[in-house]
Amino acid sequence: MTKVWITAGLSVQDTSTPEPSMTAAYITAGLAGEDAPHSGYHLYVGLCGLVGVDFDAEPDAVIPAGQSVSRFIGYDFEVSGRYMLVLRPVIDGVETPDISCRFEFETDSNGQWLGSRPGAVEAISAETLSGGQVRVSWMYRTSDRATAAEEFCVYYASDPNITPGVPQSVVSYEQDGVYSCTLSLSGGQTYFFGVTARGGDGIESHLSPIIGPVLADASAPTQPQVVLTTIY
Repeated sequence: MTKVWITAGLSVQDTSTPEPSMTAAYITAGLAGEDAPHSGYHLYVGLCGLVGVDFDAEPDAVIPAGQSVSRFIGYDFEVSGRYMLVLRPVIDGVETPDISCRFEFETDSNGQWLGSRPGAVEAISAETLSGGQVRVSWMYRTSDRATAAEEFCVYYASDPNITPGVPQSVVSYEQDGVYSCTLSLSGGQTYFFGVTARGGDGIESHLSPIIGPVLADASAPTQPQVVLTTIY
């Protein structure tokens, strides 16, 4: 199986073979050269997913078959960008329309690899309770090949322009399933809500769909309590 991964190149002290400090792409082919039915790979890089890859253009790199690791340096990765790397096999000098593998990654504000994000939460909803409280619920399923979630970040605001960063509440991840968080808010105010999953390295998933407006109703009566007694 062919694999693609990204790493950030670090400067080294060996001046005869300097290593530039930039984001570098590494490609490895799982098939040995003498066993491979193809003569190599063409590597393409595009912005914003697979639709942004131009297969009619010249490939960004050519990877010979049997080369276990190929370092791809020199592509000008923009800051805060989302890139797709795609490998297409070449047989007898002719590129096939097949995709051996693809890998999507994002760069941070310095143009370096952001890291792997956890999968996004699903099915977010909000329920108005008494006393200005709102219960936010969501479902989470661990995605294949995604970073494991360690906690969830709950955000709310008076408008739908929510930017992840400093959450108003944090809920620990225990296992895949349904989660909820009860927030005490100002009665009579409307709010919008969003949730992310966050990994151990501090990288958050993409923000869930924003839901709202939801009214926090402080005038609602307190929910009744059920008391069980024994009657003789």
